Amino acid sequence: MRNELWLSLEKKYRPWIDFDHLPFYSRGAGWQRQLHIYEVPLYYVDYCMAQTVAFQFRSLSRENYTNAWQRYLTFVDKAGTATFAEPVESAGLKVPYLPGCIKEIGESISGWLEQHELTV
Repeated sequence: MRNELWLSLEKKYRPWIDFDHLPFYSRGAGWQRQLHIYEVPLYYVDYCMAQTVAFQFRSLSRENYTNAWQRYLTFVDKAGTATFAEPVESAGLKVPYLPGCIKEIGESISGWLEQHELTV
């Protein structure tokens, strides 16, 4: 199933590449070349958590830039000295892995996209 999904993404986003004569890639196994999936499995998770925090700052900055900036400074002041959740919560943000957080962030971003007629 994973190979089929990867191959469909390759065809959608890189249709100019012909994998017909490359058995490894033509069966959709190209995802395996992302070695950090095996070597550092939380690599992608880290990026996703950071992105959800960034989206929250983005939404806050549209409402009140000065307040968002102060909360950002509070957030970075604790960086590297605490668990992930501590700086997030100290800045008054939601921790991405708690229930409802992703939905709320998604609604905020979707609203902005719709407002600017950038729906996908």
